[in-house]
Amino acid sequence: MRRVYTHIEGITPVAIALYAFLLHWVYVNVVVPNFYYMGYHYVERKAYEFVVAYLFVLLPVTFIPAMIDRPSRVVVSFLFLFVYVPSVLISMLAVNRPLGELVVLYISLLSGLLILTVGARMPCLRIGSPKISIQTWWLLISVIGALTFGFLLSQFGLRVPPSPLDPYQVRLEARSLGALTVYTLRLGGNVIGPVIMSYGILTLQWWLFLLGSVFQLLIYSFDGTKLTLLAPAILLGLRLLLGKNGGLVRLSVLLSMLVMMAITLDRVLGLTLFSSFFVRRAILTPGLLTGLYFDFFSEHQPFFWSHSFLRWFVENPYGTSPPFLIGTWHFGSNVTSANASIWADGIANLGLVGPIIMSILAAIFLWFVDGISKGKEAFGILSTVMAASAFVNSALFTSFLTHGFIASSIFVWLLPGRPDRLIEPFRYHYQSLNGCSLRSQSSYLSKGM
Repeated sequence: MRRVYTHIEGITPVAIALYAFLLHWVYVNVVVPNFYYMGYHYVERKAYEFVVAYLFVLLPVTFIPAMIDRPSRVVVSFLFLFVYVPSVLISMLAVNRPLGELVVLYISLLSGLLILTVGARMPCLRIGSPKISIQTWWLLISVIGALTFGFLLSQFGLRVPPSPLDPYQVRLEARSLGALTVYTLRLGGNVIGPVIMSYGILTLQWWLFLLGSVFQLLIYSFDGTKLTLLAPAILLGLRLLLGKNGGLVRLSVLLSMLVMMAITLDRVLGLTLFSSFFVRRAILTPGLLTGLYFDFFSEHQPFFWSHSFLRWFVENPYGTSPPFLIGTWHFGSNVTSANASIWADGIANLGLVGPIIMSILAAIFLWFVDGISKGKEAFGILSTVMAASAFVNSALFTSFLTHGFIASSIFVWLLPGRPDRLIEPFRYHYQSLNGCSLRSQSSYLSKGM
């Protein structure tokens, strides 16, 4: 008998409203006073304008999936909490545009989110895995991991990881070594390490999780990216949300708790460090950048990918890429790369129709990823989540290629369909409404699990 899970009555809008209010409060009372010089501005608004903004914040609650049980739904949840909600609020607070123009932006973002949600609710494709053994799969992981680490070691040498408070010199050095080095760093930090840790978590082989965590630390010593360092904690936290009713609510509550904890620590210690890193940089900045991209490209022509794969066919009107253009225009620095979400990049290349087009493309690809994850959904979610997080602050095609989303999806596809020791929480808690989970608890246990 199928069990239907819906939003916990009354809790979801309250949790999302609380999350939005906390972001609103932090931006006005912490970020603007302390980081105004960095381009975090404030625009006075009427009360009714905020009412409109909060209505748009809450509208997705009527359709967004409540449970995080497929890779596509992780992306939807991340984009909703880390891009959509901050974009609606911060564009209202920081972008000096009339409400009518901002509403057009909100409708575009809401449409993109709705398209992704439709894709995340479609029945999964049936895509079989190649007939390889688990030993062959591990051999492939080991060889690629060894080659990745060997190449990076030849580029950087063995080094002590930088302080999380000041990793920027390490990042600049990594970028200066060229595209191949950057691709290899992302392969290590977004693909190889997370795949090893995910398998360890889901098979309760904690030595594998430890091995993957050490691998992440080594990659962090080369690239200085905080997300690489935080990957073990992110995977463990996400594992707790899998197969549970109200995963979106739980995630929003966890983020609200993180925001309140950051505020409290800064108040007690007299700092802005925690609010700056965990709230300003991780959550508010993607929202600010969406507003800035909208502000600029409302009055200037889009790129039409003239800086990228269409550069041989379309003349680049700016002589640079969207992140550096916005970095120079708003932040006053031609070395500032204002990387933004797939929706902001869509605005940069296609105008306000961009978020809709990018969402259609992303939904199609994520539909295939859901298909190759069928029967091993938890592994698919955990293995791809670090690469999927790039959707929040990178262009769509960059997320697919440079940040390793395609690569991590291939490892999920290659994993033998149902390894004996792989624990899939979805088989114990429910049978998916969309048919992604293939077996009930009883049929799975009959195999000798």
